[in-house]
Amino acid sequence: MKSVLVVLACAVCLASAHAKPLGESTNIEGWMVQAYSNDKTGQFQHCATSVQYTSGILLLFSIGKEFNWAVGLSN
Repeated sequence: MKSVLVVLACAVCLASAHAKPLGESTNIEGWMVQAYSNDKTGQFQHCATSVQYTSGILLLFSIGKEFNWAVGLSN
């Protein structure tokens, strides 16, 4: 199960690697929220949010322009 979560967290990070942030990230009660565009076309690509817990766990969510989504955990 841990390997599946690591893969999902990597998928979120890789999607962000080929993306350009749209504006500034927003902090909503500890959750960092950011929209991204494709760095080549400029079109919206996905939104991502994450929160870091005091236990060291990072929880990530991402939703793409075609409503595909991912969730990930990292420690």
